[in-house]
Amino acid sequence: MKIKMKEDVVGVKGDGGESMHYHKGKEYDMNTTAEMAVATAWMSDGRAEQADAKKLTKVVNQMEKKVKKSVFGKILKKKKK
Repeated sequence: MKIKMKEDVVGVKGDGGESMHYHKGKEYDMNTTAEMAVATAWMSDGRAEQADAKKLTKVVNQMEKKVKKSVFGKILKKKKK
């Protein structure tokens, strides 16, 4: 979960063994269970908001397309037998 802070807050870092100062306007990745719980509480209090997801695109070249087709073809042939 990615959040963007609306206020400066001191909260848990990692699994709760350490604390960290979260700054207003910055985005943070909340990956552990403790961080997600705190992030959810901050979003409900209005101290943080969910950050916009950035769309990632991958450019696939011709070689990758050919490899995928041949692998799927082999799998389908095995299932038919």
